[in-house]
Amino acid sequence: MWRRISLLIALTAVAISGIAHAQHRPFDPVGAWRSYHKDGTSFVLRLFADGTARSTADGGQQGIWSWEGESVRIVFNDGWDDVLEAGQDGQMVKKSWGPGVGRSQPSKNVSRVELLSRDPSGGG
Repeated sequence: MWRRISLLIALTAVAISGIAHAQHRPFDPVGAWRSYHKDGTSFVLRLFADGTARSTADGGQQGIWSWEGESVRIVFNDGWDDVLEAGQDGQMVKKSWGPGVGRSQPSKNVSRVELLSRDPSGGG
């Protein structure tokens, strides 16, 4: 009996912790976002609820995204490694590292990102 109660308490604590953790996310990454290359040309970044990502950059790229602290990390099949986060001014920012460049190095590009649509299939 005590074993069942202990298990129920543990499961409830995990569920509450998961809900609380999800509520502390600084933004909802799912959607279509406009980002910019260093030369100012734009591309669309699509983040899907299942953790997949697509980009129209360089003829189209696919990848995966996941939460990493308060930021979203996006790793693409061509080796680009991006981080999407809320900047100090509240604006969204994307930092990018090229293929083979470790994240201990300075990012190759820092650009603003703008939400186009909460539907990743829409917007641009």
